[in-house]
Amino acid sequence: MFLSGQKLRASALDALEDDIADLLPLVDLLGAKAKFANVVANGTTTSATYTPTLTGAGGPSVQLTSVGTKALAIWSAQMFNNTATVGSWMSVAVSGVTTIAASDDYAAITTCGATGDAFRTTSFHLFTITPGVNTFTAQFRVGSSTGNFVKKSLLVIAP
Repeated sequence: MFLSGQKLRASALDALEDDIADLLPLVDLLGAKAKFANVVANGTTTSATYTPTLTGAGGPSVQLTSVGTKALAIWSAQMFNNTATVGSWMSVAVSGVTTIAASDDYAAITTCGATGDAFRTTSFHLFTITPGVNTFTAQFRVGSSTGNFVKKSLLVIAP
């Protein structure tokens, strides 16, 4: 169990990711649909605007058919930048019957104090969607230099 405001280490977030994967069958029993995607290997970008394209291993993407108008997305990654004090961002875009651009408003953000320091960062957002087939895609950007993204995961739950 985690307490409100508690800072989580990478090992705790890895365990949480495993727990989420174990809960997916329960979500289905409750009448919702859940999809989970995980990409472990490193991917990099130098883009200052959101992009789904990473050099190396790309980011996760899930397609979900929903009957409701809300979808909860939870995503995380171990992130760092090759330049100290420069930020790296991971957000989510929605395409299909709904179009929503990735945004800093709900992004997971890491700014490291030293070059190569990596932090596991998690974020979530409750999207308003149009019922039907929607694809949720992780997108990435940096303040400058090269951002590195490892152990990228995306979970989407919708009725």
